[in-house]
Amino acid sequence: MQRVFRLILLSRRLLRTGQAWRDLRHCCRAGVADSKYSLALEIAASQKINSIVVEDDRVASDCIKVLKRNKFGIASFLPLNKIRPVPVKKEVKDLAKSKGVFGLAVDLIDFDPKFRDVFSYVFGNTLIIDSIDTARQIGIGAARMVSLDGVCRGFWRNDRRLQAQDRGEF
Repeated sequence: MQRVFRLILLSRRLLRTGQAWRDLRHCCRAGVADSKYSLALEIAASQKINSIVVEDDRVASDCIKVLKRNKFGIASFLPLNKIRPVPVKKEVKDLAKSKGVFGLAVDLIDFDPKFRDVFSYVFGNTLIIDSIDTARQIGIGAARMVSLDGVCRGFWRNDRRLQAQDRGEF
């Protein structure tokens, strides 16, 4: 089974019509990952997964003006023309080959190449591992790691199904 990653992608057209603010479910199918990685990837993405991807920084600026003018609250924007990928550290590449490591989070997702920098920014140098024992073998603190059961830098996520998992998407 696969899990679909969805990104909110606002365009100038949606912004002009105002439709984007009435219904932020204008998502694009940005990427797909094996469902066994769902919890780990959601935790690895943290709050960045709630960011809104926009065509460019002008659209982001227009969005911020609309938010302020209408008192819609706050949002984080990732302009495709400004977002830069996170360089993968050599040490992390080496650790990704270790026993019990599935790989870099960003490498476990199939996505449209135009979103490469977005996924790189969201997941950075995070490794997805099988268990806390693997983290201990590699060396806790050697890299940012998230296990399949949700352990991440000392945090543990309850085994309850997350809302995004229930919908089959992020």
